[in-house]
Amino acid sequence: MYLAAPFFNEEQIERVEFVHRLLNEKGLDVFSPKEHDMSELMFMSDKWRDAVYANDVINILKCDVMVAIYDGNDAGTYFEIGYATAHRIPVIVFNETTMKANLMITESAHAWLYDRESLQAYDFKALPTTDRFRGDME
Repeated sequence: MYLAAPFFNEEQIERVEFVHRLLNEKGLDVFSPKEHDMSELMFMSDKWRDAVYANDVINILKCDVMVAIYDGNDAGTYFEIGYATAHRIPVIVFNETTMKANLMITESAHAWLYDRESLQAYDFKALPTTDRFRGDME
């Protein structure tokens, strides 16, 4: 499983850590870019950028499902969702912070979960679909 998420402020970091922990507790093997940040390389150097991009793309292709934390503020997460969708990898979108979403994200979602309780209850083995996004489109 690939965990796509922004992790640029305390709120985002808490959310991605919560989701990662929950998925681990469900016995799922999770790849999180947050934990593979290539910190041994100089941040934003060409080598760092190449390594991070390649590692993330390779791990998206290796996963069988993606959980994407959507907060309406991260182009990187949007790219990961699109890349997974283009490779027919189901994307479970977790969106507890906003009731606005872009059409291209909403239509990519295999399932759309709005709160921590629905994420906890979701069956990641059966991968049921959910009702379409209910909220405002950007």
